[in-house]
Amino acid sequence: RLGFSLVDVVGNSAIQQPTATLTMTRDLPPAIAITSPEKDAMVVEGLTIPITVDAGDDYGLSAVRLHIGINDKFQPVASGAPEGADKRRHQLKHSLDLAKLGAHAGDQITLFAEAIDTRPDPQLTRTAIRRLGVITEQDYNDRIREEADVAMIAGKYERLLQEFEKQIAEQRRIEEKLKELSEAARKEGDKGNLLGEFSMALSDQLDLNRKLDQLANEMSDFGRDNPVYDFEKDLEEKLRQQAEEIRKSVAQADADTKKAVEQGPPPPQPPGPKTVEDLATAAREQRERLQGGSDQMNEQIRKPLEELADLHELMKDFKRFEQLAEKQGEIAEQSKAYQDKADPNAEDRLAMRELGARQREIARELEQLSKKLKQDADAAQEKFPEAADSARQLADDMKQSGLPELARQAAQSLLDSKPDGHAQADKLQQEMDKLLADAAQPGQEGVAKGMDRALKLQRKMKPGDSLRQMMLSKKFRPLPGQQGQQGMGEGGEMAQSMTEGRPTLLGGESLLDGPIADSIAGRGNNGGNGMPGAPTARIDRPDKSNVDQSSSRRTNTPESGTLLLQYDNIADAYFRRLTTKP
Repeated sequence: RLGFSLVDVVGNSAIQQPTATLTMTRDLPPAIAITSPEKDAMVVEGLTIPITVDAGDDYGLSAVRLHIGINDKFQPVASGAPEGADKRRHQLKHSLDLAKLGAHAGDQITLFAEAIDTRPDPQLTRTAIRRLGVITEQDYNDRIREEADVAMIAGKYERLLQEFEKQIAEQRRIEEKLKELSEAARKEGDKGNLLGEFSMALSDQLDLNRKLDQLANEMSDFGRDNPVYDFEKDLEEKLRQQAEEIRKSVAQADADTKKAVEQGPPPPQPPGPKTVEDLATAAREQRERLQGGSDQMNEQIRKPLEELADLHELMKDFKRFEQLAEKQGEIAEQSKAYQDKADPNAEDRLAMRELGARQREIARELEQLSKKLKQDADAAQEKFPEAADSARQLADDMKQSGLPELARQAAQSLLDSKPDGHAQADKLQQEMDKLLADAAQPGQEGVAKGMDRALKLQRKMKPGDSLRQMMLSKKFRPLPGQQGQQGMGEGGEMAQSMTEGRPTLLGGESLLDGPIADSIAGRGNNGGNGMPGAPTARIDRPDKSNVDQSSSRRTNTPESGTLLLQYDNIADAYFRRLTTKP
């Protein structure tokens, strides 16, 4: 604390004695975090991965450094320093080119970053190590196929189609506006507002044409050379064809617009009736061309995806039954250890109760699967009758065999620690294996026939290896309002897998739940809106998080002059109270 005594040249003392307070604080270490990629990941060879490092410090940063190693051999350091007046925050961005780095499948890339502050003594903070394993595109696709399904793949196409519909709606709005202006231009009287409204409509039309050009470019570049499912190659070709039609339409609209404007009187004179009418005609003709393209895309892209998503649900139902049979076999095998124990001890009873809880879960899932088979069969009946009949037959066989009831009986015996629990669990396993042997081949045969007819015959598309690729999926959607096993293959732009316990996948694929996925999830619940808790897309971008949250700091330093002034007033009052006699 500082106090000042002021005296003038003739010895007069100041009425007030100014005081000031200096508060000593310690310089905190900087905070730093790798915000992209957010966690350890598997990346496809040949990609360029964006690396983002965010750093901050209470006083200022002098350097932020990124260390990149491949197979424990580190490359030259990528570094940066904050610029401008505020040196307290800095974001370092680096494009990790795997091809340039010489990384191939099987290689391991190591990342970590460091931040160094400026004063009073330099301090360094280092991030944890981020590891990236390099895999082939084929391995990446197979992993995505396990975590996704056709409904999620369809989401990226649906987003593109929705954007096209949005542009058509805007074209329709401009068309209606120009119709109104055309009628106003024919009328006698004050036309003072006509020029302004016409100019705005013309500007909107030109802006829309540029957006349509951008959409056409996105359609041309859509997808990957080696997509998740082989049938996507045909869909991507349809998009490229439509992109070319959009470009032609925009070129025609630009020419018609230019012609209509040039033949009219120059501003500031209001446009003549013919100018506005010609522009309205051009807008209508463009809307009709775009609408025709949209209808064609719905027929050639949306409908096949809807049908294949329904078929995939049936395929996954058969796959789910196989998995439940495997889980039941494990319960039957493990319960064998307690079949001869007429008087189990406390540890045995605990173990049998755990098996009983798992057996009860099998009973619930069998009952749910039986209902789902029938619902999915109804949805696919028209386009895939063979597969639908196989699914319906499996559901009927499950009911006739009493699988859920057998599972509940086995569960109760195991929960009650009865020695016949194993026999009941084993009986259930035998019944499931019997149905599996009867249902597997007919189900696969019906699915294959349905896909060939829907793609080859009706749409002249090439299924390729799509059937095998779709059968890899382990993403299961339970009935609405019920809890059940469900894969969590979510992602966006770089396809960030979010399955618990599995590494993130970075490979350029987009996975989004759209209307098709919502429709499937909403079945049996007056559907269409999706079920509670249905997965949504996760975009693989760094969150706009405060990097300070990643810091090891335990105290905060006042950085605001206002806070210091408030503290100064309190300190002054407290000091006077301590030093003033009552």
